[in-house]
Amino acid sequence: VSNEVRITIPANWQNKKVVYEIFSANGRIAKKIETASSSQTETMNVSTLSPGFYIVRVSFEGQTAQQKIIKQ
Repeated sequence: VSNEVRITIPANWQNKKVVYEIFSANGRIAKKIETASSSQTETMNVSTLSPGFYIVRVSFEGQTAQQKIIKQ
């Protein structure tokens, strides 16, 4: 990714409170967004993050999905 990362969530997570987090390689939270009523796709601006390896984690009612990304 370079400026934005688009995150698509399962249909049963939509219109509910969802937490989106981006963690740096050392485990620190680089960015966090909480939505009270999430849409199918959330766009996160990552233009201010330093280049490198990150993990995107999405959480909803104890369920978690995560994906590795590389910021250019």
